[in-house]
Amino acid sequence: MLPAKPINFMPFFLKNKGLELKSGPFQASLFQLGKFENNILRREIDYAGDAVNLSFRIDCLISRRGEIADLFAGSFRATHMAGAEAGKEHYGIDPVTGYDIVVSNGYAKAGESGICTLPAMNAVKQGVGSCVIIMDAPEGQATHYVFRRWGEGCGGTQYHHHRPGTRFVPHVMKRFIIFNPSPDPNCIDVVCHNDDAIFVKTWEEVLAILQEEYPGPARVAVIPDGTMQFMRNS
Repeated sequence: MLPAKPINFMPFFLKNKGLELKSGPFQASLFQLGKFENNILRREIDYAGDAVNLSFRIDCLISRRGEIADLFAGSFRATHMAGAEAGKEHYGIDPVTGYDIVVSNGYAKAGESGICTLPAMNAVKQGVGSCVIIMDAPEGQATHYVFRRWGEGCGGTQYHHHRPGTRFVPHVMKRFIIFNPSPDPNCIDVVCHNDDAIFVKTWEEVLAILQEEYPGPARVAVIPDGTMQFMRNS
């Protein structure tokens, strides 16, 4: 049960700020997506749950239709561990690469569709392939106070201002196409500079670009939900 009086979460915030001040920005290897062991942010969640005496948790695995495919309920930590273990298989895909075109769809977390870029980068033919990110969230992308942009060249404490051509275009991929019916100036700020991407609002525009770029046969990979895939053996 939740406690009768409010709990001050400031110590958890200050602990993270202290880590940042001592050692600079968080190392991605310590909290990257799909990392279950020795994940410092996962550990912080455990501490926060203990602080408010959180005793019951419900976790769901969802299908490609957004339906509940599996459900876990019980104690806070054990439930998450059981769901996460099942999720490795439920959301798991094998690492592949060398595809001319990779389409990575943002579904379960459409408001964080930038995550779709990660599996797409691994699958695309390096330097010559094209990636299409489906980013269909009319409400916009999640505004993260730590990682996202808050103005021209400035943002949260973990925000990195990306200059054109300094990320993965054209080094990792030749074309980076954002299919977003409702684009906004900051929708890919966590990924790259806007000048590195081609923004389109319809699937017909996506096809027109790809057909011009690849008039002949092309190897194509489709990632059903790039926001929730777990790369096996990664």
